[in-house]
Amino acid sequence: MKLTNAEIFTYTNNLLDAFKEYSEYLPAKFNFYFTKNINKIVDAALDIDKVKQSIIKKYKDKDNEKLESELNDLSNFSQDIEILMIPFSWLTEDMRFTPQQMRSIMFMIDKNA
Repeated sequence: MKLTNAEIFTYTNNLLDAFKEYSEYLPAKFNFYFTKNINKIVDAALDIDKVKQSIIKKYKDKDNEKLESELNDLSNFSQDIEILMIPFSWLTEDMRFTPQQMRSIMFMIDKNA
């Protein structure tokens, strides 16, 4: 899935916030895909943050215009993240998600499957 770095940060923050206190058991296949996706997106966000911090360090007390430009370029940069799409048919009535949790996983749900 092609995502901008800004989208990766948004998805990461939404997922971590929505599921920080989640303790429901999920079916094994769903849980596997879900966990793999979270790990991939969090790892990508951590890598992006390292680059962001190096850019900030590079321009510390220097040219703010160049700093803003490079940070904008970093945010707009697109990369492919291998998201395992979860078929909609795997969502069952007994799975309990809050609206916030459902919104945070929408990008990994294949509505046509």
